[in-house]
Amino acid sequence: MQADGVDLSRALHRLYGTDTPPAQLLKLKGDASSRSYYRLTLSPDAPATMRPRSLIVMRLPDDALASDERSGTERPTELPFVDVQRMLYARGVPVPEIYVDDTQGRILLLQDLGDETFADRLMQCSVSSCCRNESTCTASSRASSASRASCAARSVSTPFCGC
Repeated sequence: MQADGVDLSRALHRLYGTDTPPAQLLKLKGDASSRSYYRLTLSPDAPATMRPRSLIVMRLPDDALASDERSGTERPTELPFVDVQRMLYARGVPVPEIYVDDTQGRILLLQDLGDETFADRLMQCSVSSCCRNESTCTASSRASSASRASCAARSVSTPFCGC
């Protein structure tokens, strides 16, 4: 199985301990990153004991350590993504688990947290949970994501609307 020409078999073998399991690979919508993301879902034919049943494949560019997050002139020894994930996890912040880090093979296998984006979550927040003063948010602003984000920015309790 390949993701944009990068072989996934070594990383999948490290995770599942066997040859590539029967699975579907779906390319996910991209952004400005040089990486590509896919959702790998095991087929119903795969043994029920194989876990996880779904995961995210991060396909890295040719020069994986020429990271999008890099700053300065020094070349990192590991992906800044991996370093930040480890730091946040150690502090109790819920972040996706890294199942397999195969940077040399240009693949990371990550915990699948679903399809909901941060922007979608903000849109689900009620204005009343975002605003300290309901009167500052007009009826028209309740339908506006920009205004809702502005309301969230004024919130003292949490910038994430308490959702």
